[in-house]
Amino acid sequence: MKKDIDNIISTTVNKMVELDNKKILEVGCGSGFITEMLISDNNTVLAIDNDEESLKKVPSSISDLSNVQIEQLAFDEVSDTFDLIVFSLSLHHIEDPLATLNKAKKLLNDGGHLLIIEPDISIVDVDLRDITNVVDCFDKSEKGRLIKSKESIEFLNNKYNLKSIKIRAKWITDDLDELVSVFYEEDYNIDKQTGTDSVIKLLNINDYNDEIVLHDNLTLYLV
Repeated sequence: MKKDIDNIISTTVNKMVELDNKKILEVGCGSGFITEMLISDNNTVLAIDNDEESLKKVPSSISDLSNVQIEQLAFDEVSDTFDLIVFSLSLHHIEDPLATLNKAKKLLNDGGHLLIIEPDISIVDVDLRDITNVVDCFDKSEKGRLIKSKESIEFLNNKYNLKSIKIRAKWITDDLDELVSVFYEEDYNIDKQTGTDSVIKLLNINDYNDEIVLHDNLTLYLV
């Protein structure tokens, strides 16, 4: 899958926050998609995730860098302080997002920032080719988690007046098989065939071998 082919996520991150000379924590790094955007020659990045299998997919071009540390670690286990803490598409997977954001604020050095990248649930209901709708074909709990995380972000916004930018990134898969292999995981709550049938109906796919373009509607928040 070709992710964010227009590099809009990276461009927006660099527009919102300075990355140079920063000590950065990324929470929920997964396979390193956002991690790569946070790296500069003169900063340090600690990228953490609970999922061992996802961490195995982080490319060596990232994990072998001297200023990047990849660790299987829960955010609750972090006690150090940072100049920038990034929740990269991960806040909605955390059990208590508001408590987590409050803790993150306490781990910021003076002048530090939180950067939260989350799917934009307000777009999901109207945009059938949104990635979140594809995930919903396999995991019906995804949208509920997004609503919960958005409520926590809104609470934070009332307190700190967050800066936010909405973007639409573009992902392309070569065919239906690639799309399903990217989005289907064994712990999803719908079996693979049922989910695949839902994707076909959702995206109105007629030729399974055609290239598929998806929209990644995101909001980036800065505290």
